[in-house]
Amino acid sequence: VRGGFIHVPWMTEQAERHAPDKGMPLETMVHGLRLAIACALRTDEDLRVAGGATH
Repeated sequence: VRGGFIHVPWMTEQAERHAPDKGMPLETMVHGLRLAIACALRTDEDLRVAGGATH
């Protein structure tokens, strides 16, 4: 089973309440997520690497 996680920032409107965090327009996030999904659907074999960080 393939899985993954994509962290997205606050929407621009939300970021105003979470200073100093930055925001991104919803349309930009949707565009990026659509590209990531399209890429995942075209990829048959994943690299076997560990990544990420714990805080």
